[in-house]
Amino acid sequence: MPHNLDYTELPPATRLAPRLLARTEDEPLSARLSGFLIAILVTAAYFVALLGYWAPAHGGVDQNGYLVGGKQLARTGSTGMLPDHALGFVGAMWVRVESTGVNYPKYPNGLPLLYATSIWIFGDDLGTRYAFLVSPIGAALSVMGMYLLARQFAGVFGSLSAMLLMASGQVMLSLANNPNSHASCLACVVWGTFFLIRFWHTASIWRGLIGGFLLGYAVTIRYTEGLLALLIALVVLSMIRGIDRRQWARLASPVVGWMIPVGYLVIFNLVAMGTLTGYDTTNESKPGAAFTLEHIAQNWEKLIRQAHDSGLFFAVPVGILGMVVAWRSGWKRAAILWLWLIPGTLTYMAYYWAPDRGVSYLRFFLTLMPPIAIVVAVLFDELTRHIATRRFVATLACATILVMSCGIGTYRAITGLDDGVESQLGLEQQALSTRNMAALGETVKRTVPAEAVLFASPNQLHYLQFIGNYECYSPEYFTTSFVQRLEKTEQNTDDANDPMTQQGARRKWLLSVVQGKTEAQLTQMQNDLTVSSLKAGRPVFLVLNRQSSDLYTKRFIKRNGPLEAKVVARYFDLPRVEASSEDKPSTEPARRMGGPAFGRGFRGGMPQQWQIIEVKLKPE
Repeated sequence: MPHNLDYTELPPATRLAPRLLARTEDEPLSARLSGFLIAILVTAAYFVALLGYWAPAHGGVDQNGYLVGGKQLARTGSTGMLPDHALGFVGAMWVRVESTGVNYPKYPNGLPLLYATSIWIFGDDLGTRYAFLVSPIGAALSVMGMYLLARQFAGVFGSLSAMLLMASGQVMLSLANNPNSHASCLACVVWGTFFLIRFWHTASIWRGLIGGFLLGYAVTIRYTEGLLALLIALVVLSMIRGIDRRQWARLASPVVGWMIPVGYLVIFNLVAMGTLTGYDTTNESKPGAAFTLEHIAQNWEKLIRQAHDSGLFFAVPVGILGMVVAWRSGWKRAAILWLWLIPGTLTYMAYYWAPDRGVSYLRFFLTLMPPIAIVVAVLFDELTRHIATRRFVATLACATILVMSCGIGTYRAITGLDDGVESQLGLEQQALSTRNMAALGETVKRTVPAEAVLFASPNQLHYLQFIGNYECYSPEYFTTSFVQRLEKTEQNTDDANDPMTQQGARRKWLLSVVQGKTEAQLTQMQNDLTVSSLKAGRPVFLVLNRQSSDLYTKRFIKRNGPLEAKVVARYFDLPRVEASSEDKPSTEPARRMGGPAFGRGFRGGMPQQWQIIEVKLKPE
C-alpha cells in the first residue's frame, strides 16, 4: 500500500497490518517485472541443476519410514504395516503398537501422504519413481517462494539475493534431492508465511486459509513446525483491535486453515497409535529428557559454528546484525521474523540428538534460515539505497558478499566439505550412491516377481521395500550377532525414560522372539521360513553383494538339505573414478542414469558386485 494513502481509509481488518517499506512500492513496474522474471529463470535453472544429481532411489533409514509409510497409505489407507512373520523387515524408525502388533513410522504422515498421492496418480511403477521428485520440486518451490516472501520486506535486488542465498546453502543443496522431510517442509513454511503476510495486508479470506493450511501441513511433515503457529497468533491478534465483530470470521481464516491438517494428524495418531506423536513412544518429544537446558549449554557453540560453515556461509553474521536492525522498520515486521527464528532455534538447541556433523545437525534448522536471508536482503537494500553518493560501492560490496556466500556454499555442497574434509554427503557422492541403488533396483524388479520373498541387507531393503511388492527379510535378523546387538543396547539403556532413536518396546519384543537361540536354531528358522514360502508357491530370492551373498548362501544350502541356489542376475556398481578417466565401462552407467551436471566426477574406491540368487527346493 503506498504511503501517500490515508491508512484509516483502508478496510478495518488491514489498518494494523505492517506497512511495506516505501522503496518496495516506489520501484518502477519494469523493475518489478524484471525481478519476477529473473526469479522464475533462477528457479527453473535451479531445478534443472538439481536433476543433474537426481536419481529415483535412496537407502536411508529415515527415508524408509516416509517412503514405505506412503506406499502403505496408498495401498491400505493407513501408514501401518504388519509383517507376515515376526522377523519380517521393518525399518528402525518405525514404532510398534503393542495391542495390535502394527508398526507405524514415528514421523508425522504429511510427507507419506505426498508420496501416496504420487502412487495414486501414476500407479505403483511410475508413482514410486516420481515420488523421489517431491523433494527437488519442494526445493525449487522454496527458492521461488523465497523471492516472493522477501519482496514483502525488501526490494528486487535484496529479494533476489535472499533467494540465491537460500538456494546455494550447503544444507539446502544437500537435502534438495533427499526424500527426507526437509525440502517439502521448507516449501510449505515459505509459501505459508508468504500467504499469511499477504493476508496481514489484505485480510483476504482465501489468503488466510491457504497460509494457515500450508503452515499446518508443515506440522504434518515435521512436528516442530507447530511453533510457527506463533506467527498466526501474532497476525490475528494484531488485527483484532478496533475491528467490527462481523470481521472476526475473516480473521479466523488462517486459524481454520491451520487446524484442518493438524486436526487430521492428531486424530490419526490417537486412533492408530494411541499417542499424540510417534515420538512419544521413544521419549524423543519429552521435555526434561529429549529437550533440556543442559543441551542448550552443550550445543550453542556447535550451532553457531556450523550455521556459518554449512548453513548460510558468511551470511549468518550479517543476518544476526539484520535481526537487530529489523526493529527500525517497525515492531510488527521485526516480531514476525523473531517469532519465526528464535523459538525454533532454542528448541533444537535444547534437543538431545545433536551430532557434530554439519548437514546432519543443521538440517533441523533449514526452515529457520529464511528469516536470516530476509534480513540480509533488507540490509542490502539499506546499503544500496541510503548511501546515495556511494551506491556503486555499496552494491559492489553486497554483491561480493553474495557471490562469496553462494560460491562457497555450492562448493561445499558438491564436495560434502565438513570441517575441511570431503565427506560422503557431497552431491557427487550422493549421486553415485543413489544411481547405483536405482540401477540395482531396476535389476531386482526385472528379475524378482511381485509377491516374492526377498532377503537383503537393511540398506537395500529400505529402498527395495518401497519400489517392489515383496515380503522382505534381512538375513542379519537370523544371526546371533543381531541378538547380541539388541542385548547390548538393552543393557546400555540406563533409564527407560531416556530418549532413543529406536523404540525400546519394539526392541524388547524382538528380543523375546530371538533371545536365547543358537546360531543353528536361527539358521533353521530362516530355512523353515524359506521352505514354507516355496511350498506355498512364493519364490525366494537373495540380494546381497558377492561376499555377503556367498556367506548367506551357505546358511541356506546344506549338503543333505532341501534347498538349492542359483545366481540369476548380477549388477556391478558404478565405480568411483576421476572425471578425467577414459575408462568406458565405468562411465557408461553414469550416462545411463544421467551423469552429474557439473563437478569433478567420482573419486576413489572399487565397485561392488551384487548378486541376485534364487533359492529353490531340490527336485524330489
